[in-house]
Amino acid sequence: MTFNKTTASVLREQNSFRILDFLYRKGVMTRTALSKELNLSLPTVLRVTQPYMNDLLSIRGKDKSVGGRRAERIFFNYSSRKIAGIQIERDFFIIVISTLNRTPLIVEKVLFNCKSPSDLSKKITDKLLDYAKSNQLSPIDLEALTIAVAGVINEEAHSIADDFPLEWKNIFYDNFFGPDFRDSFPNCKVVFENDANALAVGEYTDRKMTNESLIALYFGRGIGAGVMINGKLYKGDHGQAGEIGRWVPIFNGKDETFESYFEHSEPSKKIQVVLSVLSDIIMLFDPSKIIFAGNVEDLYDGIIQNLRMIPNVSLEKSIKKDLAVVNGALAISAKEFIKKVSYKNYDRKYGFYTEVQGGEKW
Repeated sequence: MTFNKTTASVLREQNSFRILDFLYRKGVMTRTALSKELNLSLPTVLRVTQPYMNDLLSIRGKDKSVGGRRAERIFFNYSSRKIAGIQIERDFFIIVISTLNRTPLIVEKVLFNCKSPSDLSKKITDKLLDYAKSNQLSPIDLEALTIAVAGVINEEAHSIADDFPLEWKNIFYDNFFGPDFRDSFPNCKVVFENDANALAVGEYTDRKMTNESLIALYFGRGIGAGVMINGKLYKGDHGQAGEIGRWVPIFNGKDETFESYFEHSEPSKKIQVVLSVLSDIIMLFDPSKIIFAGNVEDLYDGIIQNLRMIPNVSLEKSIKKDLAVVNGALAISAKEFIKKVSYKNYDRKYGFYTEVQGGEKW
C-alpha cells in the first residue's frame, strides 16, 4: 500500500512538472492542447493547472475555433516571480535579476576580488538588499538564484570552486550564504554551476534544441567546455567533464596543459592551439553545434578559416556576448523554479524524481 501511495504521489508531481514546464516553454496553450501534446487526460491537466490560476497562470481569451465551444487560452505569467543569475570570475562578478522568461530587469557588473568567498557572499547579499531597498526587487518574489563559477562543482562532495582560479576552501552548498541572505530572501533556492556548463545550458535553451548535442567553449581566466548530449547536461561523475584546460596535449614535445600553453603562446599560435583541441572535441562528441564565448574575438575568424569541419557541425559565437554565462545561469534558475513548485520534496543536491527515472531535457 505504501508503495502505491508513493507511486501516485511521484506521478502527480511528474505530471505537474511536465505541464508547467511545457507551458513555460510555449507561453500560451489551451488545456485541450496540453492534454494532447503531453498524452495526459484532460482531468489531470485541469487538476494541475487550477491551483496556479490568477498567479503563475491566467486565462486570457479563447482559442480560435471553426465550430463548437472555444477553449480558454492559458498564459504563463512570466512576470509573477523573479529569478537571478550571477557569473563569478576571479576579479569581478555579473549579477542579473530577471522575470521568469529571462527578460533582464537589473544588470550590473561589479569589480571585486572574488577569491574570498565570505566577502563575496556578503557583497552579493548587500547588492540584492540594495535592489530591494530601491524597490527594484521584492525579496519574497526572488525564487531562484544560480551562481555560475569559474571552477569545478563537485555535487558528490558538495564542494564549490576549490580549484583554479578561485581556489575556495571548505565552501559547500550550505555555507556560502549566511543567515542574512536566508532571512532576507526566504523563498530563494540557490544553485551553483560551473560557468561553461551554464553557458552550454543557456545556448541550448536559446536555440530551442531538443535531442541534439552541443559543446560550448568559454574562454575566461581559464578554458572550459560545457557538454550537452542529446538534450542533457553531461558533468561526469565528479563534475569535471569539460575541463579541457587541464588536458595535456603534446605541443612541440612539451608535457603542458592546454590552458597553460595557450596562456603564454604568441597570438599567431593561439589559433593553432585551439584548433588542435577543437578537432579532438569534434571527433569525440560529434556535436551539431560548437559555441564560443568569452575572450574569443581575436580567435574566432582564424578558427573558422582553418578548421576542417566535419559535415553538419557548425561553429557560432554566442550572441549574448558578455552576458552569455549569466544568461545560462538564468536558464537554470527558471528550470529550478519549475522543479521547486512541482516537487514538494525537491532538493537539487540529492536529486529528484525525474532525475532518478532518466532526467529531464532542456
